[in-house]
Amino acid sequence: MNVEALFKNDPALYADMEAYRRSGAWTVAYDSPTAQWLQWGRGWLHAIAAFDPEEAREILQRIPQKDAIVLRGCDGLRETAEACGFTGCSPCRQAVYLGAPLPVRTALTVRRPDKADFQKVCDSYSLGTDEELRAAFDGPDFLGGYLDGEMIGYIGVHDEGSMGMLHVFEPYRRRGFGEALYAALIDHQLERGRLPFAQIFADNTASLALQRKMGLTVSDGFVYWMWRGEDV
Repeated sequence: MNVEALFKNDPALYADMEAYRRSGAWTVAYDSPTAQWLQWGRGWLHAIAAFDPEEAREILQRIPQKDAIVLRGCDGLRETAEACGFTGCSPCRQAVYLGAPLPVRTALTVRRPDKADFQKVCDSYSLGTDEELRAAFDGPDFLGGYLDGEMIGYIGVHDEGSMGMLHVFEPYRRRGFGEALYAALIDHQLERGRLPFAQIFADNTASLALQRKMGLTVSDGFVYWMWRGEDV
C-alpha cells in the first residue's frame, strides 16, 4: 500500500502513518495493495490501514495480546477489530499542520522545564503513568511556558510522536497562552524535520476548535485507538 499516496489524498487521516514512515522508528510488518501494518520499534503499538475486512482480520489476529492499535480504513473495520477482542476503543479525529513555522508572539518564555516543576505537571496531567510522564518531561520535546519565572502551562510530544499534553493552569487561561505553547511546539517539530500531528478524542470539541484555529487540517474520518481488555 502506498502510504505516501494516501497521505497526499487525505493528509489528516494518514498523518500518523506518514510521520511514522518518515521517522525510521517504525517497521513495515505487513504490506499489500489494500493494507499496511506498521509496528513501533519500542513495541506495544501498531498503526494499521486496511480496506478489506478479511485481510484486516488476519492482521489483527497477529497483534500480541497486550498491544494497542491505531486503526483506520474501510467501513466496518472497528466492528472487525471488536470481533478480534479489541473491545477497548477511543475514537479520535486526527489533525496535521502543513504550513510554515508560526510566529510566537507572547509574554511567555517557552523553554525546557525546570526539574522542580515536575510535580506541578504530575498533579495536573491524568493520562498515562507517572513513569511515562517522567520520561516525557525529561525528554527533549517537552516545553514549559514561564511568566515572570513561574511555570503557567506546558505541552509535549507523546512517545509515538503525536503532539499533546497541552495544559494551562487555571489562573492563566483565556489569555492566549495555550495557543502560544502550541505554536512553539509546532515550530519545534518543524525545526526537527518532523510532521506535526495530533490525535484528539472525538468529543473534545475545545481541542478540535484549537486545532482549526492554529491552522491544522482536521480529519473528517476517525482513527480508532483500540486494545484488548480494560486498559492499554
